[in-house]
Amino acid sequence: MGRSISAYLKHAADVRTVRQIHAITTAIGEDPHASLRLKKASAALTRKLEQIIKLPIASARFLASIWRDFRALKTVLQEEDCEKTVLRSNLKRQLHLCQLGRKKGELTPLHLKAEGHLLDDKG
Repeated sequence: MGRSISAYLKHAADVRTVRQIHAITTAIGEDPHASLRLKKASAALTRKLEQIIKLPIASARFLASIWRDFRALKTVLQEEDCEKTVLRSNLKRQLHLCQLGRKKGELTPLHLKAEGHLLDDKG
């Protein structure tokens, strides 16, 4: 599916049913760009959901544990979204400094690879 973390967060905020939780956890599990931490959290919740997803009713205790685990998954999403935001702002700042250095004719210690990753002096 390949959604961004912020898109998952937006969908998670609108969740009202166990089936919606299952759809999000399944999408995260299939997302090749999701982190290992996020995949593990969603996989554990998906396994739990698959025990009851086809049943007409489940125990209140089990459903409460699913909602608790879903809140924990949303916390992981929020933390990763914050981390990516910080990384993006640091990258923008470094690129800006790199561009300023080039305008002044100075050599800069950062170089961009074709994929957009920064390299230090050692490569």
